[in-house]
Amino acid sequence: PLFLGGARWANYSMQKYGKKSLKELLAGKEEEVALKAIQAYFQIILSNDLVRVNQNALRAAQANYRQVK
Repeated sequence: PLFLGGARWANYSMQKYGKKSLKELLAGKEEEVALKAIQAYFQIILSNDLVRVNQNALRAAQANYRQVK
């Protein structure tokens, strides 16, 4: 095992860099999940506001219809 021509050291180095790469990938995925959660939160707020605006527009249109009728 002592005379492997550096294969063991090279394997160790590759594993170390692979682990670092996967750690960074995981951190990126965590940030992506947090970003998607924030986006979903604001989409819900926007959807609720759009529903409220459309309901107000419907009430105004119904009132106009009753006046015209």
